Amino acid sequence: MFVKIENLNKIYQSGEKRQRVLDDLSLSLDKGKIYVLLGPSGSGKSTLLNIIGGLEEAEGGTVKVDGKDILSLNTTALAKYRRDYIGYVFQFYNLIQNLTVKENVDVCSYLGNPSMDINEVMERVGLKEHINLNSLSNYN
Repeated sequence: MFVKIENLNKIYQSGEKRQRVLDDLSLSLDKGKIYVLLGPSGSGKSTLLNIIGGLEEAEGGTVKVDGKDILSLNTTALAKYRRDYIGYVFQFYNLIQNLTVKENVDVCSYLGNPSMDINEVMERVGLKEHINLNSLSNYN
């Protein structure tokens, strides 16, 4: 198993109100397969992905990715884990408005190891024809 989650728990608290979003969740995911998370709003889909991605902490359980227990990683090790293992496409993107599309993509290239050729990345994701636009907000 590439990702192995056992008895994962997550509770959000606001004042006296406690909302249990993940309750002893266990699952295993194989490397190279595609999985789908499906459920109603508030069922814990984003929370689970944020925990696997090292963006949120859990109240209990274990999350192992490639044999590493990511819930026990310190800040530096967690940043390295996110750099080496995680890729995000956020629901709402934040671009640097005064940069071109290519320059916005290129900002991320400094985080990876080894970096990919920026022109190859642009072509692979279908942005080659938009490479010199100043803002993604201008194209439909």
